[in-house]
Amino acid sequence: MKLLSLLLLAGPALFPPIFNRSVTVSTPVLAEHVDYQRAVVSSPDDGAVTLIPRTGTPRTVEVGSGKVRSVHVTLAGRTLGLQLDFEACRVVVWDFTAGKAVTHLQGNFKEVLSCNRETEFHFHANFTPDGRFLLTADETGVRRWDARSGKLLGAQPGRAATVFVNEATPEVVAVAVTEAGPQLQVWNSILTRRVAALKTLPPTCLRNPQPGVALFGTTATFSCRSEVQQWDWKTGKVLRLARQTSVDVFDETPRVYDRYVALAEDGRGAALWDTRTGKRLIQVKVPERVQVTDVAFAPGGFLIVARSDGKVQTYDAARQGRHLRTLDVFPQGAGQQHLTLRASPMWGQMLVATLGQPGRARVIDLGRG
Repeated sequence: MKLLSLLLLAGPALFPPIFNRSVTVSTPVLAEHVDYQRAVVSSPDDGAVTLIPRTGTPRTVEVGSGKVRSVHVTLAGRTLGLQLDFEACRVVVWDFTAGKAVTHLQGNFKEVLSCNRETEFHFHANFTPDGRFLLTADETGVRRWDARSGKLLGAQPGRAATVFVNEATPEVVAVAVTEAGPQLQVWNSILTRRVAALKTLPPTCLRNPQPGVALFGTTATFSCRSEVQQWDWKTGKVLRLARQTSVDVFDETPRVYDRYVALAEDGRGAALWDTRTGKRLIQVKVPERVQVTDVAFAPGGFLIVARSDGKVQTYDAARQGRHLRTLDVFPQGAGQQHLTLRASPMWGQMLVATLGQPGRARVIDLGRG
C-alpha cells in the first residue's frame, strides 16, 4: 500500500501523459526521434525539420538551401542537425529547437560535397549523444569537430564510408574503404588511437555506398548478402546469423536491442534473431507486392515492423517473437508507401512517418499495460 501511494504521488514522473498525434507535412518525411514530450521528423532533400510537441503547434524549420542530414536529439532535448549548403560549399550546424544556425565546420568541403554536382557527394556524420561533438566520414578520412565552434579537433586519414558514435562506451566505429575491401575500425573518442579492427570481411558484406552499422555495448552488427554478422570488438568474436535467403539488393541496417537483432528484408518480410542461441526466432511474412520498409525495437525487446501497405505490426521477442497486434496506421489508398519508424528510449511511444507527398507522421502511444 505504501508503494502504491508513492507511485500515485510520483504521478507524471513515472506515468507521463498520453502522447497521440497525427501531423501532415507538405514534403516527404523521415522519422527521426520520439519521446514522451516531442517527436521529430525530417525532410532531408527539402532542407527542413519539423518539431512536433506533445501539445501545441508543430513547427517546421527550413535551412534555406541544400539538404539536411544527421538530425539528432540530445540528452537535454535539443534537436540538432547539419545543413549541407552546396551554394556556399560548407557544412552548417543547426539548432532546430532554437530555429537557427550555430556555426559552420571550419574545413574545405569543395571536393567532399562535389558542390558543382549536388547528387554525387559522399559525406556521413553523427553527433555524440550530448551534441557537443560531431564525427564525419568522407573520401579523405574520419574527423572529429567541436559542434559549437566548428573547430576541427582530430582526424584520421583514409577513405571512410560511414562513422558511428557508440552511446554506451566512448568508442567511435568507422567503415573504412581499403584496396582489400571494407573493414570496420574502432577508434577512441578523440581519434588518436585505434582500439580494434575487423579487417577480413566477405565481399558480400557492407555493400551499400553508405553502409549502416548498429552499435550495442561493444558489438557492431551489419548486413551481408546471406547473413547478418555481429562483431564484438572487445573479445574479437564474430557471430553469424543466417538469413532465410540470399539477397541481391543493397542491405538495410540491422536493429539491435540487448540479445535481439532484427532486419527489414523488403519483400521477404523481416527477420528476428536471438544472439544467445544464434537462431532466427521468426521470419515475418508479408502479402504479395507488400514490403517491410523499416523495423525498430521498443524497450523490453518489442519489435515493431512497418509495411508498405501502411500497416505496423508488433511482436514480443521475449516470447519467441509472438505477434501482438497489427495497426492500420496509414490506410494504403492508391499506392505503396515507404514508412520509417522510431521508438521512444523509455517505454511509451512510437513514431511512424511516410515518404509520401504530402508527408504524414503519427505518434502512437504504446499503452501502459
